[in-house]
Amino acid sequence: MKYSIKQESDTLQRPISLIHSEDNSTITTAMVYEKILPNLTFKKIIETKNLGHLMPIEDPKWLSEQLIFCIE
Repeated sequence: MKYSIKQESDTLQRPISLIHSEDNSTITTAMVYEKILPNLTFKKIIETKNLGHLMPIEDPKWLSEQLIFCIE
């Protein structure tokens, strides 16, 4: 991974929700836990299976329910 979100994430003052699928071949579960989550201060992780990198296209209803849950 050549780019780090650490610089930008340090300045965020809002909770961060990460929605991740174990079946995402673009951003793997290992990448999420090793490279992304350690760089987020405020975090909530929502994990699923059977979805890839294009969640809004693959299951828009499920994703919209998760987004509503994140803002409540």
